[in-house]
Amino acid sequence: MNKLAVFSLLLLLTIALGCKKDLNIGEDIINLQDQKLNVVFTDTVSIVAYSLPVDSVTASKLSYNILGSQYDPVFGTTTASIYTQIRLSENNVDFGTSAVCDSIILTLDYAGFYGDSNQMQTVRVFEVTEDMFYDTTYYSNKTLQTDPIELGNYTGAFNLTDSLLFDGSLAEPHLVIKLNNSFGDKIISKSGSSELADNDAFLQFIKGIHITADKATNKGGLAYLDLMSSLSVITLYYHNDTDTLNYKFSINESCSYFSNFNHYDYVDASPEFKNQVVLKDSSFGNQTLYVQSMGGIKTKLYFPHLKQLIADGSIAIQNAELVITAKSGTTDEYTPIYGLAAVKLDSTGIQQFINDYYEGSAYFGGDYNETYKSYSFNINRYIQSLLLGKENQYGLELIAKGSSIYGNRLIFAGPKSTEQRLKLRLTYTKVK
Repeated sequence: MNKLAVFSLLLLLTIALGCKKDLNIGEDIINLQDQKLNVVFTDTVSIVAYSLPVDSVTASKLSYNILGSQYDPVFGTTTASIYTQIRLSENNVDFGTSAVCDSIILTLDYAGFYGDSNQMQTVRVFEVTEDMFYDTTYYSNKTLQTDPIELGNYTGAFNLTDSLLFDGSLAEPHLVIKLNNSFGDKIISKSGSSELADNDAFLQFIKGIHITADKATNKGGLAYLDLMSSLSVITLYYHNDTDTLNYKFSINESCSYFSNFNHYDYVDASPEFKNQVVLKDSSFGNQTLYVQSMGGIKTKLYFPHLKQLIADGSIAIQNAELVITAKSGTTDEYTPIYGLAAVKLDSTGIQQFINDYYEGSAYFGGDYNETYKSYSFNINRYIQSLLLGKENQYGLELIAKGSSIYGNRLIFAGPKSTEQRLKLRLTYTKVK
């Protein structure tokens, strides 16, 4: 999958790449005349790190939406659901004389999967009873009021391999949910009326639908859906006095739609995870740290004794590489996050880009290295700036790229782990 939508900060990732580069980090120190430079390498800079929940992520107008429920033995259970409007495909809809619903089908196009697609799940559809607004940004913890009587359901596996009939022809694999005929008859009852005159009126009549899954009691999994696909529609099959016909209600770019992610306050997570993330015992971060997509978990870190490096005089940073390594065995069954983002915090706790980010992703880093099962960031400018006193240290945060559209997670070694620990690899020169 090559479409990305990440939460509000990460949406800017492609904007800043045109900035002028200046890779002469510490140049003002290095170019001092008649100075003796001594090269030093260390990877023992103290790091304090701990994981904590993400408040929420931007979840509206995504390139993909997630549906399903998954139980993870470490992170517990997460359920992803979708709220979306549906729209008329034409104005002034009239279904003809004595029209009756034969069936009404919701189809949703698959874009990928995370977890075990062979697991049985139950998906339910409800009618939204609260207004949705096209120009509103919705976040992943947002819920809307719905009618408690479900419109329909599907129980089975998410089949991403078999083609299915759609409009009389074989189409790529997609999810098919049969809705209750009563929903179709509700719409048909307004045939030729003002409710079906245009989309403004229709969205007051049918405000939207909520597509959700029952909470997983087994492994489960998460389906990635493309709501903008021509396969993602509601098709009303009906007959009247003269013919048998069908009518499609669209899900398109004019709709308001967003994802909701429910982590159930991590009550099903492992004890070690809960001690750190829920009970806020940061000492557990010394050994194990976490990042989770879907508005889940982030890791905060800082370097408490960094200024000791300049206790004996100025230094010029040649290389500062932050290395994050997945804990052994944690990527075997659960594919790790494809990429991390590293951001700094300001004095109010707001995330900001690190100066090194503006050098571009090839330099800055953050992508998963399959060979070493690790991620790395070049943060030369950031470390030098802290040492020169040009900015204060309020900490860094590691967050998942594509957090709104992917379900992956990461478990990695903390700064005091006996495995490949979280470390800052520093090469610098002493100026005497």
